[in-house]
Amino acid sequence: MRSPNGRLLAEETGVSANGTRNAYDLALGQLDDGNFGLEAKMKLQWYFLDGPAGYWKPDEKQTFVDDWEREVRAAWDGQLVMTLADGRTVTLKLDFEQQIGGFMSDHWEMSVRYRGMKEGDVVGSAVTPGMGNVKLDNLDVMMRTDISQVPAAHEFGHMLGLDDEYPDDSPHKADGASIMNSGMGVRPRHMEHFAEWAEKHIPGQIFTGLKKWLGGL
Repeated sequence: MRSPNGRLLAEETGVSANGTRNAYDLALGQLDDGNFGLEAKMKLQWYFLDGPAGYWKPDEKQTFVDDWEREVRAAWDGQLVMTLADGRTVTLKLDFEQQIGGFMSDHWEMSVRYRGMKEGDVVGSAVTPGMGNVKLDNLDVMMRTDISQVPAAHEFGHMLGLDDEYPDDSPHKADGASIMNSGMGVRPRHMEHFAEWAEKHIPGQIFTGLKKWLGGL
């Protein structure tokens, strides 16, 4: 795995977090300016399934993959993982290796069903963390009409091991603008696993109050 620019400090392949299994690879690099980049790399294999409402044209498949990556990067890439006691930062960087069909040793199998626009055609997008499977539909790269959220970006949070925050028993149910609720906002709590991993691999740095800083945010 390559360094996310700069000097490679640590790496781990097949990271399992919060119920996921072999979800991504991580690499921590120190940049020329002294800050840090934490690269999360995912290998994705895409399968496109025709549905009663329509079928995939060959060029639409690659367009969907490109649109998916654009929406995921817009929400998650470049997010602040944490700020060190001395003011230096750790920033999340995403890297994707993607293939349509065929065979590859992947982290996630991405199945995308073609559906129509009318009510009742809903496929039910979902992530099965323990199996490495993601189920999407062709509308998941578009902003929903009922809430301000792009489903692909929300489902990617599950690929990172994050839970839904809209159920009644969620401590974050009131945060409707959260990307794991009904909005698009990425919160410090969504970076907690990355922060804990980085904490173990940055030499000579004292981290104080990390849990307190992350707690409840």
